[in-house]
Amino acid sequence: MDEVNTLIEAHPEIIEARFERATLRHLQGAFRLALTGYSECIRLKPSMAAAYFNRATTYEKLGEPAKARIDWNRFGQLTRSSEGRKLAISRLAKLQESVNKPSGETTHEK
Repeated sequence: MDEVNTLIEAHPEIIEARFERATLRHLQGAFRLALTGYSECIRLKPSMAAAYFNRATTYEKLGEPAKARIDWNRFGQLTRSSEGRKLAISRLAKLQESVNKPSGETTHEK
């Protein structure tokens, strides 16, 4: 992490280093700090699909499905791969399913 921070201090224009720091924070469980980092990447480079992807997964971890849905939608619009679009659609469907599910019902119940 120190190396990434040093790189960002020396070259703040390198958005990928900010993305790497946010990802490291996510992996360490510092989800709020990760969100801040991904949001900064998006502010600096609004077309960065990977930042929307990672921020969406972070919002899911934090139990914020409405914010996750916004980012999954944006990721689906920005990604260049059909697999990425399929993943976004799948995640959106799962989030919608969890919203529609009655309280206490598991995914295996009908």
